[in-house]
Amino acid sequence: DTNALKTVSKNENELRVSNYMVLFGGKDLTGEHFTPQTDFESDYTKSGVLYVDWEHGIDPDSLGVGKDSILGTVDWKTARIDERGIFVERVLNRRNQYMQYLEELIDAGLIGNSSEAAEYEKEKTGEIKTWRLKRDSLTVMPAEPRMMSANVITAMKSLGLKLPADAVNESND
Repeated sequence: DTNALKTVSKNENELRVSNYMVLFGGKDLTGEHFTPQTDFESDYTKSGVLYVDWEHGIDPDSLGVGKDSILGTVDWKTARIDERGIFVERVLNRRNQYMQYLEELIDAGLIGNSSEAAEYEKEKTGEIKTWRLKRDSLTVMPAEPRMMSANVITAMKSLGLKLPADAVNESND
């Protein structure tokens, strides 16, 4: 079961997509993990506005997508917490010049996400105690392996690349 973005609805101006913004349990590339006890509240969640960007504003392919290239917002009113994590919907601007490319990747199940915190606190065990949500970033390579789609995982394996979980397991050996 993957956590790739899924289209909920679309019109001429908006593409509404959803998935778990945060997953509980499981370790990311640095050995950190969220739990149901992690405190995510921030001024951004209180205001209901978390911006969505591409790859945390760092553009590896020089497409010109920078930190201030906003693709849309997380609709925080849709946020629900369950045993798996925090599920949200995002409203993406289909008029953004990059959305025509990203929409194809979303439809193919290749886009996941990575949250960004304004500040955070973690234990030596890697348990994240506070993660003050600031932004959400669409990505093809999230630090949390369960955020990746099966298509990305299959492609990485076929290319002989190490999966993030493999890197974490090797660093813990």
